[in-house]
Amino acid sequence: MARPPSKTRTPDRGAPSGPPSGPKGKPRGKDRPAGPGLATGPQGPKDRSRAKGRTPAGGTPAAVGAGGKPAAAAAKPRAKVRTPAGGTPAAASPRGYPAAPALPGNVRIIGGTLRGRRLPVIADAGLRPTPDRVRETLFNWLAPHIEGSRCLDLFAGCGALGVEALSRGAAHCTFVETGHAAARSLATTLDTLGLAARARLVMGNARRFLGTTPAGPFDIIFLDPPFDSGLLAPCLADLPAILAPRAWIYVEQPRGAPLPPLPAGLHVHRCGQTRQISYLILAGPASHGHEAGAGGAEDAGGAASGEALPEPAP
Repeated sequence: MARPPSKTRTPDRGAPSGPPSGPKGKPRGKDRPAGPGLATGPQGPKDRSRAKGRTPAGGTPAAVGAGGKPAAAAAKPRAKVRTPAGGTPAAASPRGYPAAPALPGNVRIIGGTLRGRRLPVIADAGLRPTPDRVRETLFNWLAPHIEGSRCLDLFAGCGALGVEALSRGAAHCTFVETGHAAARSLATTLDTLGLAARARLVMGNARRFLGTTPAGPFDIIFLDPPFDSGLLAPCLADLPAILAPRAWIYVEQPRGAPLPPLPAGLHVHRCGQTRQISYLILAGPASHGHEAGAGGAEDAGGAASGEALPEPAP
């Protein structure tokens, strides 16, 4: 026997019909009334509450700051400064990246046939090449006497003074350097520049060379020992035995340092200075009256400085 159909309850006329009910009378889907922080739109409820930290794939939830806002991302760690093999760590740049390693420098030949060529300067704290402007002033002073001269570059270092003289027409130059690495570098430089036939390189002590080596006489001597070596005075005392008539000696020392006692017959002919050094030309007895430029004092730029060189120490 067929079951009679269930009675359907008809709502009162004019009363709005409610949303169709789901199980247990709960509203379904998009017809659910909007709650706090929810708005019903054509695509369903939208969450307008404060953003919450999202969880990256395979990671942990991002930190949530005060008021429900996502916390700022953690700063990336700065790049590590790598240490070169067998060396010290390279200095870091302001952004934490390793700065470029300190490379050996070079000096430029100022005049003559090799003008513009550069000489390598090895990374050695003991090397202190004469500045370009000082060399320019020096060789302006010596210009009348360079051609055909025989030169001696004691404490040669990178050879800047002797090579400059050869570039400007010196007949020959003897280089003396005690440092093995600097001497090897200088030997390579002389070969590269094609100067080997007009140069002699002695790797050894300068005073021993002056006392035992039968060399010279020399027309021009460059005397620029390390400032803290104490070798300027004894080397000056050894020079008269190897000086040619009308010889000129270039001396470089720290600014303000007293000039050591000069051997008999030597006198200061010209002098100049920079912020760090003072430099001068000494003239031998027969050089008096043979100009190496005009007399007086100059700075590195070639203008008269008006400041006298310190008197020789007693």
